[in-house]
Amino acid sequence: MKKCYEYFECKQTDCPARKRTDNKQCWEVKGTLCKSHGVEEIDSLLGGRLYACENCSYYQSVMSKKQ
Repeated sequence: MKKCYEYFECKQTDCPARKRTDNKQCWEVKGTLCKSHGVEEIDSLLGGRLYACENCSYYQSVMSKKQ
């Protein structure tokens, strides 16, 4: 499975999701910079803003493969 930045061909090199070496997904990483949602910074699940990710094509793709 591609990482979010590969999936979106993202150029945000300073995004915390890009810097991860573990297998956490972007919605599990605090401070993700995701312009595909029209926001500068999306809080992680801990910040309670998962709703922004639920409509994301990448999120939906990953979750559908888990079922």
